[in-house]
Amino acid sequence: MAKHRSFKLDRFLKAIDPQLRSEYFSKWEITFPEEINFDDDGFDGFWEGIEEAKRLAIEEELHCINDTADKARDCLERAVREFDIPTVEDETSETTAMRVFLHSEEAFSLAFDFWLYYHIFSEKLSHHKFQNVQPDFGRVKVAQFKAAVESYFKDCGKSEHCDIRFRTDGDKQIFLVARGDFRKTHLVFNDQKGKTDINSFRPAKEDMLVFNKRTMC
Repeated sequence: MAKHRSFKLDRFLKAIDPQLRSEYFSKWEITFPEEINFDDDGFDGFWEGIEEAKRLAIEEELHCINDTADKARDCLERAVREFDIPTVEDETSETTAMRVFLHSEEAFSLAFDFWLYYHIFSEKLSHHKFQNVQPDFGRVKVAQFKAAVESYFKDCGKSEHCDIRFRTDGDKQIFLVARGDFRKTHLVFNDQKGKTDINSFRPAKEDMLVFNKRTMC
């Protein structure tokens, strides 16, 4: 998953409305200190006190929220309009991104998917012209397409997991395909033990398919 190199955890959290920040951490059953000072070691102490596995999961999630806040304010505003999410005038992009995330998985997925399309994948797509076709993007056909793609990747033996999301943007029909890759094993340092451990995981890869009904490609 793409991440911006500019991501700084403490700077990102500091820019979020305090109430939303506390609400986010409460979902992880963590109390965020109201009196925390981001300019000293207070945040570092709080962050290191979180159990490691949970801390890594939170950081990955915050990376995704930061990515939409950093470069995709237009995508966030689209989600705000479509899901009727209340906002405050002149609030930070970080706060808006967190509002969308906390509203619902559907709202944040919409913003994140369009960020991937417009800011990551749009310039990397290969273009192919279709002749004499009458595409059907109705609910039944879309469901059949999703099932066929899921079956294909399962047969590849990489993973049984495949998440396909379908979006419409004007004349464009957009499919985002997130699927598992072959399992990889890495040697990593275990800071608590002071030794190396074997970490085995299955990476997720993202593909995007876009059909433009106006240009037929």
